[in-house]
Amino acid sequence: MAAVIRRFKRLRMTKDRVTVFAITPKPDIRQVQSDQKLYDIGPTKLKMKQRQIERQESKGELVNEKLKSWVNAGIKRLDRLIKLQEYKRQIREMALEMGFKIPNAPFGVIFYLPVPKSWSAKKKREHHYVLIDKRPDMDNLFKAFLDALNARKRRVPRRDAEGKIIREDRRIVYDIIQLDPLFTGGDDRYVNNASLSKRYVNAEKGYIEFVLLPSPWDDAIIKMKLEDE
Repeated sequence: MAAVIRRFKRLRMTKDRVTVFAITPKPDIRQVQSDQKLYDIGPTKLKMKQRQIERQESKGELVNEKLKSWVNAGIKRLDRLIKLQEYKRQIREMALEMGFKIPNAPFGVIFYLPVPKSWSAKKKREHHYVLIDKRPDMDNLFKAFLDALNARKRRVPRRDAEGKIIREDRRIVYDIIQLDPLFTGGDDRYVNNASLSKRYVNAEKGYIEFVLLPSPWDDAIIKMKLEDE
């Protein structure tokens, strides 16, 4: 009977229960309706407008301060949105390469974030694998990770034969691509009650660990075997 118990204990620690995504975690961004306008304009035109405003200022001309503020903020936000989309795309590609799907079973996700570059070498070493109690928000980290794997649609710019983005009435034309969610489905309580954690790692880049937790059946079987003895 002791062999059975040892078997289940080994099962808890096997590497096949851990899947590593070699990418620095990013938090999700709450998208608003006005973001669509930024996508339609695109980063190139926004930066052209920014340079135009800067030239006007250098010549001492009056500029629309409200427009200037909107353009500057729009460039920063669109850059964050595009990077987030790329982050989700990379996670999905990693999952496809590994044949990974979110299982219909208890699981945990650990987000490892690189220590701040401004910290001293000593402080970086001291915080290696230490739990993080600051931003980014845990729920937003998990939402971005989950969205990448559970995506059902993706909007991609339509391109011509030369690879240039197609526009109509100055707006980018998008195609909707159907995706298969990398999620086994079934009872979503495991997603809603996933065990989440975020830690520092003394490295330039972070990573994500998906851990398949021991099933409640593991404990039940061990308990039954012990009672039989």
